[in-house]
Amino acid sequence: MKKELSNTNPHNSPKDAIQLIQSGFVMIIGLLVAVIGLIVLLNNGSPIWGYGLIITGAILACFFAFYADYLKRKNKIKTYKELTDFYDYSMKLLTKENH
Repeated sequence: MKKELSNTNPHNSPKDAIQLIQSGFVMIIGLLVAVIGLIVLLNNGSPIWGYGLIITGAILACFFAFYADYLKRKNKIKTYKELTDFYDYSMKLLTKENH
């Protein structure tokens, strides 16, 4: 994996790694928004707010899940080991660029 990563465009890897991490955070936020919508519905709150939050959170989480999958396919990441190698390589490139 490290050999293959060294043959890729070094300017895309750090950007893709950062976007992959950000996608994970946005997916978590989307799921939290959907759960808040469910809580609103279960506590006899406004159905418009409840369903709106559920739908908005689900769309947000699904969109960024597909985007994270796209980034993983783009960088040929299939296993957890490949993912950690990808992050390690990207962080090394970022530290080289900052110095």
